Amino acid sequence: MINVLTAILNENINYKLKEYEKLNLKYDDIQYEEGLIEILENNSTDVLIISSMLFKNKNIERLLKLINKDGIVILIKLKEEIFEEYDNLIQIDNNTEDEIINNIVDIIRKRFDISINKISSINYLKEENEKIKNELEILKNKIEQKSENKIIKKIKKLIAKKEICIEENKDKTLKKGKIILITGTNQSGKTVLTSLIGSKLSEKEKTLVIDMDFINKNIITLFNKKKFNKKEDKNILIKINDNLELISDLDIVINDYKTNVCEKLDILITQLLYKYEYILIDFEVEDKNTVNKYILNKADKIIFLIEGNLLNIKKAQKILEEITRIINKNKVQIIVNKNNKNFIEKEIIENLLNFRITYLIKYSDNFDKFINSNGSYKFENKNIKNFINIIKN
Repeated sequence: MINVLTAILNENINYKLKEYEKLNLKYDDIQYEEGLIEILENNSTDVLIISSMLFKNKNIERLLKLINKDGIVILIKLKEEIFEEYDNLIQIDNNTEDEIINNIVDIIRKRFDISINKISSINYLKEENEKIKNELEILKNKIEQKSENKIIKKIKKLIAKKEICIEENKDKTLKKGKIILITGTNQSGKTVLTSLIGSKLSEKEKTLVIDMDFINKNIITLFNKKKFNKKEDKNILIKINDNLELISDLDIVINDYKTNVCEKLDILITQLLYKYEYILIDFEVEDKNTVNKYILNKADKIIFLIEGNLLNIKKAQKILEEITRIINKNKVQIIVNKNNKNFIEKEIIENLLNFRITYLIKYSDNFDKFINSNGSYKFENKNIKNFINIIKN
């Protein structure tokens, strides 16, 4: 077997290479330099396939030293790019995916003097995988139904004990609401956007905003409301307007982190879903607390905000890599916030993150007016209207 490692910002090529016999791809496409170097230092690699988008001249010599003695580095580059020549470096042009794959396979065949064919049973394996996935989904739904019945019983007990001061929903025909998680890199504007979208949605729908940025807790400041006092206040819900409510100090209510925090949180959120049409959660994903995995899985949609500068994108790469270890990447929608003419172009950001950009929100002075008016300033904005449609659909 030929041990192959890829760092090409193209999961599709990485997946298709796995269809060839004798090619052993132990890792998915590596997205950042530090991780690649660590893997090379600790694993035997015969062929390293890299993209010029990640590595430049100064890095390649180091990578050549980390692969096996008779190994090679295949560099996928743009036609106009010029790189130094090395004995074990083979440069190919960045053409179509099929051309790149055929080129790579031919190079490995000749270099190692072996025959490499596509695995004939790959389609059969895909079908079997789909069957297994479907069976697991059916099993998961059955387990969730049983769990939900248990949770409802627990909710009723907690309400009776007044541990959760929320009116029980008498109308069992009401549609279950949606959980929209708004997160992203630090200072990307998630708190302002969560508050603004909550205000806009509440013009027609019953909406709840939950501040799960336990470090900063800025939403309560933005709306100019007082902090929840466990001794004095009976209800953790803070009324912003007739259709909008806020939970700011959830960590105080579920502060027994050592015991069943996710179970307690699940009971609370399950009940809230039948009261509100939308639950918006401002979530600090970089705060690696106990509830990270639970919240990411519970959300119906995850909005991930970034800014279009190099440092912010690099930070986003690492966070998104951690998130996609927990959930399917299709659940995540990338939004470039505070967009301006100095930001990196959309197509380049998509290549760097290996994610499609869903939407760009332009910077506006109206956002500052909204903050400084404690959320009372009303304004019409095409960007925000379109963003609300993304959340609803």
